[in-house]
Amino acid sequence: MALKNKTMKTLGLIKLLIMTLQPTPNRVETYAERIGISETEIVVSQSIAECGWNYISWNAKERHNLFGMKGGVKREDNIHGYAIYNHWTESVRAYKKWQDRVPINGNYYDYLKKRGYSTNPDYTNYVEQVRKLWKNK
Repeated sequence: MALKNKTMKTLGLIKLLIMTLQPTPNRVETYAERIGISETEIVVSQSIAECGWNYISWNAKERHNLFGMKGGVKREDNIHGYAIYNHWTESVRAYKKWQDRVPINGNYYDYLKKRGYSTNPDYTNYVEQVRKLWKNK
């Protein structure tokens, strides 16, 4: 019983540590891999494309939304209805749920286009450029 309590306490401390960490591309990648997101390099590149290299966008800083996911209440300070999360890891989990709704068959960039991820016709090209920059650093 004491070992179980010690293990639970350790897990609680690890969770607390994660909750204090700000997102970085490597942290997002590690977390995405851990929860089973497919095509993590592309997905992390999407988060960089959406929020900037240091995750400094309003969505990232104030809404903890790394992917521009919708689903929030539309109001004066959120006219586009972006989802609002308590922590950036919730945003990554939401992306995983989005990904799990439709099976990925073939090229992930084609998958993003078919799912209507972005209205920008050059979105996937931009994400690919970000991926190349990130992985060549």
